[in-house]
Amino acid sequence: MQHNAYLRGALETGLIGSVEVLTRGKAAQYEQWLADEELLLRQAVFEIRDKRRIAELEKLDEDEEKLQLFAGSLPPIHIYRTAFDQPTGNTPVEQDFSPDMWNQIRQSIIRRKELYAKALETGTIDERKPLDPVRRLLFEKWVSGFNPENHPETIREEFFECECNVFGHICPVFFSAEALTESAQRRRIGRHQLNFVTMMRIVRRDDYRCQHCKKKLEDDEVEFDHIVPVSKGGSSEEHNMRLTCFGCNRDKGDDYQP
Repeated sequence: MQHNAYLRGALETGLIGSVEVLTRGKAAQYEQWLADEELLLRQAVFEIRDKRRIAELEKLDEDEEKLQLFAGSLPPIHIYRTAFDQPTGNTPVEQDFSPDMWNQIRQSIIRRKELYAKALETGTIDERKPLDPVRRLLFEKWVSGFNPENHPETIREEFFECECNVFGHICPVFFSAEALTESAQRRRIGRHQLNFVTMMRIVRRDDYRCQHCKKKLEDDEVEFDHIVPVSKGGSSEEHNMRLTCFGCNRDKGDDYQP
């Protein structure tokens, strides 16, 4: 409901983005961003490339072709997968771009520094920008296809346990069990088939510390905990495992604790 209202507002005002009051955490983040030239450069490159992509799409004649190339489509949720480790690539350098694009990137960095500095000074940030024609087409499509009956006003309590603690959405693992969680027998296999190399990577990654109480663990105290429990569809892959001590692992049980 809120997202649909946002889309309608964007179509009415011709603006996307919002004006937000800075939280303490957000202010700290902006301070870090201002000191990180590489991050500012990556943000600027993304912004300029997005603008150029939109400009190219606007040249097409068919609206459906514009939307397909811009938004594409995801497979059904039961077969949806995404890579866990996002590739970072090399740091962009001036030689990677034409002189005109590099100048646009530098100007974008200057604007971003001014935006973050002003936000820290005033306590609010205004990230609104004009709604481009291609996103307008997409928003119109979403609004016209919106069915309130598919969006209940209240959310069942069970879904809050499934929220991603990074992005806020419902984690796909709760809709799509991995191969090793398809049955009770397969779950038992998934629970106990951590190989030695994987266990050592997890131990070193977590610095021999319980990820709940931060206690330094001896070799005979190490236990491996599923972040998303096996009983709730969690896999035994490395990214879903962490170190815990005996006590914290038993206290957690089958609860989901980010």
